[in-house]
Amino acid sequence: MPSSTTDRQIILITGTNDGIGFDTATLLASVSPRNHVIVGSSNTAKGSAALKQIQDRKPKGTASLVQLDADNENSINAAVKHIGQEFGRLDVLTNNAGIALETYDGQWHSRDQLRAEFETDIFGPTILSAALLPLMRQSKSPKIINVLSDLGSISRCVATSDNDPSGAIVRVPGYRMTKSALNMLTAY
Repeated sequence: MPSSTTDRQIILITGTNDGIGFDTATLLASVSPRNHVIVGSSNTAKGSAALKQIQDRKPKGTASLVQLDADNENSINAAVKHIGQEFGRLDVLTNNAGIALETYDGQWHSRDQLRAEFETDIFGPTILSAALLPLMRQSKSPKIINVLSDLGSISRCVATSDNDPSGAIVRVPGYRMTKSALNMLTAY
């Protein structure tokens, strides 16, 4: 195992309670003793449970938990401060946290639901990435990875008719808009 944080790759993954975030954290912690995965979770109890599951698998690397609600600037600031004090840098940020609040029947939802989706899916990653830039500049090879979806693809949306009898189009317009915006953030 690497002897200090300078020998390790410090990786923060948001939204690691389950799904893609949890699987990614588990994989990255398991493949290399150089990897230290920071489990970013808005819910400390769920994040602790995810961290325990990762550690119970006896990964080659290490993992720790930081409470991080990307919808809350105080939480972002506290997480950035913690990572800075603990590691002095961040090598990889994986913006994985996301929500889709509308139903799959194509019904538009309330302004508050749409706003909540944008808060989590686009404003959160944007503000978090900006807040972590000073720590990422301390890395020899910093990377920001935004977890996207082909549902954010305009070409896929245009290529698939809303009248498609196969049901191939997924009707979650708010989620699709946020993932399209995240595509633009990634390109930036």
